[in-house]
Amino acid sequence: MRTATSISIRGEAVSRLRSPKTRAAAAATLAFAVALVPWTAASARQAAPSTPLRVSSVRFWPLGESTRVVIELSGEFTYRYDRLSNPERIYFDIPNSRPALGEQRIHTIPVGDTLLQQIRVSGTQPNVTRVVLDLNVRAEFTAAQLANPPRLVVELKPPARPVSQAPKTESPAPKASQAKAAPTPAET
Repeated sequence: MRTATSISIRGEAVSRLRSPKTRAAAAATLAFAVALVPWTAASARQAAPSTPLRVSSVRFWPLGESTRVVIELSGEFTYRYDRLSNPERIYFDIPNSRPALGEQRIHTIPVGDTLLQQIRVSGTQPNVTRVVLDLNVRAEFTAAQLANPPRLVVELKPPARPVSQAPKTESPAPKASQAKAAPTPAET
């Protein structure tokens, strides 16, 4: 009985495909699918990772008590950052990029100011550049992404000084014999 049911269902499906309405609907569906192919291929090309960007330069300079680090890239980019301690350091990962280091695996830039000991640049994973700021002290920092040329600007500042609160000592109230009364209007 099951065999007969499946045969009749298959027979119905075959007879439906032979009808003019079904063939027209199938042709329209096929035409729509074929029309989507170029659009889908273009979307896939855009979504596919492009040629990795180049980290073209890393520069630094002191600005009074702070230090500025500028990381230049060859195009628009995204980044992630984190702070690590023991020793103190801040790192920036730039996906879809490669450092312009030539044959060197790690490039070290000595700095030696009060906040920043050195800068290390390397490709840590395929198409990910890591820039590490090795700190002398636990510095505060801000990072800003700028364009024209595309760059990441990191500003290091000394740690905030805690507001010292001197212990409050209350002065004793003056003794009654030492207190001078305010002049009354009649005395003036």
